[in-house]
Amino acid sequence: MSGISEGRDATGHATLREPCDHGSGTLFATPDNCSCSAHPFVRICGCAAMNYELKGADVSMFFSALPPGIDGTDAAASGMGSGSMTMAHRIGQVISRRSPLLIIDGDRAAPNLLVTSCIQQGEVTPLAGILSRERAKMGDTTLLFAACALDTLIAQADRILLLDRHAATAIDRGKFRSMLQESLLRISDGLR
Repeated sequence: MSGISEGRDATGHATLREPCDHGSGTLFATPDNCSCSAHPFVRICGCAAMNYELKGADVSMFFSALPPGIDGTDAAASGMGSGSMTMAHRIGQVISRRSPLLIIDGDRAAPNLLVTSCIQQGEVTPLAGILSRERAKMGDTTLLFAACALDTLIAQADRILLLDRHAATAIDRGKFRSMLQESLLRISDGLR
């Protein structure tokens, strides 16, 4: 089983989920903001980053402490979880089941769970941090991530593919990281 988060971009065009859905030819049910399908190669399941009632949810891959209003521990959290906590739980489930593929669409994901913010507290380790320092936590699960603006997460990728105007172009990881560094320097200079 693998996870996928679905959505549409700002112009209303389908993002990653719709082509997967149409390729499978399966009808999707949507209980609790989730959907599943049988796909020829993987089972695709997904939840948008939305509030969800957690019952003994393991969010320990991302959270070292629980926020107010959530009971239990980071390994067994209960209460109304935020979009970030719900997504952390779903990603943890996919990895603990040793799913071969985890697909995340950045349009419907919880950004604070994916990349570090300068105002973010230390209780949350975003996916970009896990990939750069604790990659073994992913096990054998392959992560396929569709994003347009989460550059610090994209920089952790083994392979980067630019999809633009119905054409796919590979971007060298080193070149992407150099472009990101230049971009961050320009932003930093603009703050002075």
